[in-house]
Amino acid sequence: MINYLPLLKKLASELRIQTTFIELPVRTNREFPDLGLRSALFGPDASFLESMPPADSNDSNINIWTMQDTFQCHYFLGTDPLQKQLWLLGPYLTEDFGISDIRRNIAKAGVFHADLSYLRQYYRIVPLIQDENLLYCVVRTLLAESGCMNETGIHAWEMVPSQKPVPADNAFVQTEYHQDVLAHLYLHEQRMMECISRGNYDGAVSAIHRLEGQGPEARIPNTLRDMKNYLIVFNTLCRLAARDGGVSPWKIDRYSQEVSIAIENAAGIHELAAVQENILSKYCSLVQNVQNSMYSPTVQQMINLMETRFSQNLTLAEIARMLSHNSNYLSIRFKEETGKTFSEFLADVRLAFARKLLRETNMPVTSIAAECGIPDNNYFSRLFRKHEHMTPTQFRAKSRCKLISDEKQM
Repeated sequence: MINYLPLLKKLASELRIQTTFIELPVRTNREFPDLGLRSALFGPDASFLESMPPADSNDSNINIWTMQDTFQCHYFLGTDPLQKQLWLLGPYLTEDFGISDIRRNIAKAGVFHADLSYLRQYYRIVPLIQDENLLYCVVRTLLAESGCMNETGIHAWEMVPSQKPVPADNAFVQTEYHQDVLAHLYLHEQRMMECISRGNYDGAVSAIHRLEGQGPEARIPNTLRDMKNYLIVFNTLCRLAARDGGVSPWKIDRYSQEVSIAIENAAGIHELAAVQENILSKYCSLVQNVQNSMYSPTVQQMINLMETRFSQNLTLAEIARMLSHNSNYLSIRFKEETGKTFSEFLADVRLAFARKLLRETNMPVTSIAAECGIPDNNYFSRLFRKHEHMTPTQFRAKSRCKLISDEKQM
């Protein structure tokens, strides 16, 4: 028998589904890995009140259950005969939930006064697997390839409450998973705005695609009004980015008014999806018109690629290959138009993003270095000190002090 679990965990990780080892029986809400939902609703030390399958960690056979709980979240529970332990894959959703669905779920669970904003965020953060049958087939195939299929049974189990839980009085607290997802959401949102501010349409689209994979704004809102509200916020972010890109305020205001009318007049979500694409394209175009007087199309393409891929191990030779140009020619042309070498300009792009993250997030310096395409933290610190004449930690502290001072003067 081949150990199938590492492959299964890797698959789940690619789908952003957590895999956790657990022990049965589950006694408190804290012990059940549901991304903190029950702990928030009923308290972490309150009794776990839902039924679990008759899984046995000492079972010599592999058994797997597909489970659905009171809140319409789904899980896989399985035995691992090699390690004599139980694993839980989940939670994940098989359908997206609007406010009315959430209200119905919490009423069914007996939580009538729950914080809807917290619950909405929770349901947005839980991974969405729209075709559960596909995931089921993948799991079965993985087990078969591992030589486990003959010993495996996959059973369905509904987690039924044994008694009505008592709602907690404490305030809702974000879990570490929530905070991590929201930090990455903010990161990709900032990348999108950076790309728009430089007229980099492809880079902005790439950032949006990453946003679609995670976080509270990951999914298209499932009502027309929700989508309209989302696009109003999206338009505001694009306006700010275009302003940073040098577009005149009157041009931004004129187009923004057109967007507002288009949003309110849209009769369906498909129309609004087209409006969103037009918003992104138009603001990038406005910025490009400003920048076209500065750089040639070739150099602008180089800059766009740097701003899109700065988090990768990007080289001049790779850009030359992508643009079908000689690297020496690009090096000379780039220096003539920008006044900087390729390496100097790329460092400026990376450090600009690093400064933003240091000012506006609590991400560790090592994580910021990696996000900026510099996995060597020592080199990142030396480069930062060379440009800023202080360490990243000192820069963050100075930025925080300035922010506090500015707030006191307001």
